[in-house]
Amino acid sequence: MALKAPPEGLGKQLKAYISSDSPVNWALSRVVLQARELAKGLATVDFTTDEGRLKAIRQQGVIEGLIMGVEIFLAPVKELDDGR
Repeated sequence: MALKAPPEGLGKQLKAYISSDSPVNWALSRVVLQARELAKGLATVDFTTDEGRLKAIRQQGVIEGLIMGVEIFLAPVKELDDGR
């Protein structure tokens, strides 16, 4: 799975559907924090070693899993936005 940039204005699109005290908002913020920490970790990986390359592959897999989870969650929101 290739990493893609989020749609422009995603936060504004979701704001109408998710209140600030919603458990969904809290869960999404945890996903963002986790992805940010994993991305920071990639900056310190030594890609010249097998161990470093394996660590990067594992972190990329976790980040892609987080993105997939968010996409699955957002599917109903997208349907609402599309008027389905």
